[in-house]
Amino acid sequence: MNRQLSDLGSAARYRISSTSESDWDVWEVAAKDCSQAFAVCVQVLNRPNFHSRFVKIRGLDENAGSTLRNCGLRIERMWGDFRSCALHIQKI
Repeated sequence: MNRQLSDLGSAARYRISSTSESDWDVWEVAAKDCSQAFAVCVQVLNRPNFHSRFVKIRGLDENAGSTLRNCGLRIERMWGDFRSCALHIQKI
């Protein structure tokens, strides 16, 4: 992970989803200049017949990240309990 994102003083943190609301936890850290974000998605409990989810990424530049903020990024189904994935989104 980029040093800029791991620096506690210069990053915004978001909790996008919580297990109290669903069976997923999603945390995100976004750079202060809105150029990149790092998200961790954790599927706590698997559900049968569930295909995929959309994670709406926050903290990106308004012009560059509008699709990710409004529509989200599709996360394919992860088979099994306690599975996770990491997303690093960076402005080009």
